[in-house]
Amino acid sequence: MIMSYIEKASDATLALSRRVCHIEGLSSIVIGHTECGGLIRVFLAWEGLPESHLNGKLPLGIHDHQYGIEITVLSGEIVNTIYEINNQGRMLNHFIYHHSGRASKVGFNYIGIKEQQYGESFQMVASDIHNVFALKRSSWIVEEGPVVQEETNLWSPDTAVTCSNGFYESRDELVKHVRKFYGNHNSVWRR
Repeated sequence: MIMSYIEKASDATLALSRRVCHIEGLSSIVIGHTECGGLIRVFLAWEGLPESHLNGKLPLGIHDHQYGIEITVLSGEIVNTIYEINNQGRMLNHFIYHHSGRASKVGFNYIGIKEQQYGESFQMVASDIHNVFALKRSSWIVEEGPVVQEETNLWSPDTAVTCSNGFYESRDELVKHVRKFYGNHNSVWRR
């Protein structure tokens, strides 16, 4: 499935992919566009993603999106945690990402867990604040809906945020990376 999308994707689409996306060990492969112009991305969590409970490090910050999303698990197992701003959670720094790509620290909020979702597929509206952790090596596809808000929010214990780069050098490098991730599990990347 993933390889057929990669084979059909333009070089410009694949160029949006990142070997390192947000944190080390998480890759984002852009394989196409939704009807409304959003991206279709496959995320590869190489060794799983650390559990991001509020009392932990939160390596992947709590965030919302510019658009609604649908997440479908391809392999492994992920947990989608939905959070809410409240008065009894953990105090986290609040950053706003502007459409220009720069982030501004705007204060802090108390954040608490609203619900944890387990399963094969999740749908969220743009204003839902969440993060994902993978219990083991896992992959999932994210399909973006139409843009409904210009800015996005991130909550993190860090006092500053940086954006990762780690782009792929070529289509061949990206294909090798995907094949390495799935190994002998051709049914996921080849169907």
